[in-house]
Amino acid sequence: MLKTIIIDDEELIREGLLTTIDWKSLGYEVVGQASDGEEAIELIQNLLPDVIITDIRMPFMNGLELLEFIKPMLPHSFVVIISGHDEFQYAQKALQLGAYDYLLKPFDLDYFHKMLVKIKYEHTLLKKSSKGLSDNHLSTLQTHFIEDLIYNKVDLHEIEKKAEEYKLKELTHQYLLLMVIQLDNYHLSIAQYNFDEINDIHKQFYEQIHHAAKSIKNLYMVEGKSGDCILCLSSKDINILKDYSKSLPLSLKKEIESHMNFTVTIAISNIRQGIKELPETYKQTLEILSYRFIAGYSQILYSENMKKEDKIGFNYPQTDYNSEKFIAYIKAGNDEDISEYIDSLFNDLVAHGHNSSLFIIMFVTSIYVQILNLLGTMDYSIESIFPNPLDIYRSLTASQNIMDTKNVLKDVSLKVSHYLSSKRTSKLSSLIRKAKNYIDANYSSTDLTLQAVAEHVNMGVCYFSSVFKQETDETFINYVTKVRIEKAKELLATSEYKSYEVSYMVGYNNPTYFSTIFKKMTGIPPSQYKG
Repeated sequence: MLKTIIIDDEELIREGLLTTIDWKSLGYEVVGQASDGEEAIELIQNLLPDVIITDIRMPFMNGLELLEFIKPMLPHSFVVIISGHDEFQYAQKALQLGAYDYLLKPFDLDYFHKMLVKIKYEHTLLKKSSKGLSDNHLSTLQTHFIEDLIYNKVDLHEIEKKAEEYKLKELTHQYLLLMVIQLDNYHLSIAQYNFDEINDIHKQFYEQIHHAAKSIKNLYMVEGKSGDCILCLSSKDINILKDYSKSLPLSLKKEIESHMNFTVTIAISNIRQGIKELPETYKQTLEILSYRFIAGYSQILYSENMKKEDKIGFNYPQTDYNSEKFIAYIKAGNDEDISEYIDSLFNDLVAHGHNSSLFIIMFVTSIYVQILNLLGTMDYSIESIFPNPLDIYRSLTASQNIMDTKNVLKDVSLKVSHYLSSKRTSKLSSLIRKAKNYIDANYSSTDLTLQAVAEHVNMGVCYFSSVFKQETDETFINYVTKVRIEKAKELLATSEYKSYEVSYMVGYNNPTYFSTIFKKMTGIPPSQYKG
């Protein structure tokens, strides 16, 4: 049993680790817990644990300081740092000090389980010669070693020594090829699945890869956590790897896409010599994979696919984007103008070689922030349109293809525009109702003018006149005239008032003009009207 202690100032985290992991079945025994660095030191000195799992931020002594204390005393211990902060300098410092791994909260339990298995194997290796290990155990250790090399977790000076320990010395001078296989649009697609369904997707993905590559010797498969996988192929003969670089991706793509509801993109590295080149080779392969942002999904990508200006790397190009014009289009509510402007903007970006995914994501998210600011200045909330605005942000930043990014921006822009239009229509309708009520209450006043009513509803005269006609399908003058004549008809039919008296009562100070308008609208003069 590997003696293990857990150090975290949050009791919930400690208890969670204790209860969710079957430590005994994995060959571990949790012999102690501590809530801070000072308490941890006493435990470590008394218990001399094999494995230490510690938070990076604790009272009295942080995880990095504790690590500096542990390593001289227990140089062969396995220290795992857990942290709620995705800060590169912490991870880098921890690994430099000898941490075995650096995990972010909340961490993937499946990955944590695999890490414990890996630690158990490596601990066994320290106590026994690699000769004594079964083939399966040795194969697992070799794969973990390749994984650590790829992720640049092995000290350069230790590579040859560890390669010999794991019976991989021949890889120090053989030719190597990496392939990164990734399910397209994985992060956005899995939102519809539950935890068990996601695990089934991962299982099927890796099974299809195993099946497609089962006949290949000297192949190491590193399973990822996000719908991705790395294959490392080695050979003394460079031509064998050249052949595999063409044939294997075709087999993998066919196998995966014919059995899963996903498309897949595969990036193939250039062939290099020696395992010391693996970190740089992996970096290059990710760069090739990034070209999917421009090329689209379901691709097999090589370095020669990438034009020089398309390679990853950030520059800040000039664009024809005019924020005032774009925001004006959203305010105006013209779908065609919005769509055409976004299409034109993205066409211009691609045409001028501004294909850096980093730039485009930053550029598009800055436009999203401008849309948020627009809503804020109008006292509207983005939550009224999108219940979870962070989902929109994630869709923009997690998109693996430029067309998806464009479509998300277009969808957001149109929905915001429609929302503003509906609010504007509702507000204008309310103002016109208010204007009508004012007219109904003041039709008898000779001072009932277009300007007076516009001022009552706090609108400019010209704008009010235009909106009034738009909302009522008639001009302001026609509407007021209709109200006055209807009131006049009522008075003439139900009272003994003379025609000229009614004229004054409904807002006309010229009885002759009143008679002319009345006859025009009713067909008879007011003096003959009996209702």
